[in-house]
Amino acid sequence: MTMKKWGVALLLAGAFGLMGCETTTEASNDNDTISCKVTSGAYFVTKTYRYMGSTYTEDYEVQGSYAITTKTFTNFDQADIDEECADTMDEYWADEVTCRGNTITVYTPYEYAKTLDEIELEYGAECRAIDGTTYSEY
Repeated sequence: MTMKKWGVALLLAGAFGLMGCETTTEASNDNDTISCKVTSGAYFVTKTYRYMGSTYTEDYEVQGSYAITTKTFTNFDQADIDEECADTMDEYWADEVTCRGNTITVYTPYEYAKTLDEIELEYGAECRAIDGTTYSEY
């Protein structure tokens, strides 16, 4: 399943009320587990999606003068990860992007990056969109 199809599947699952934000729904079979969770600390915000036995984690952290976004894919086809890598390189053409195995990392100079608060709001909005609840734009 390509990354875009996976995202659409998550949105559809949320539309039918199968997913909740910041909670994990346990099911009798791991492949049936669907969740979206946002966690944060002083220097990071993390978003984790779990769906159909696959996990996508996006970590955003501040290190010195950089904001570093790390996307990690578990139980995805390598072709899908490679496609996401190419899309990420196109999107962040002025920043450093590295792709290794199942991980994509983007280094953005902090003066051009979003703040941790903005990222937390964005990640939370994504979870609520999957959840099917409404939210305010930030």
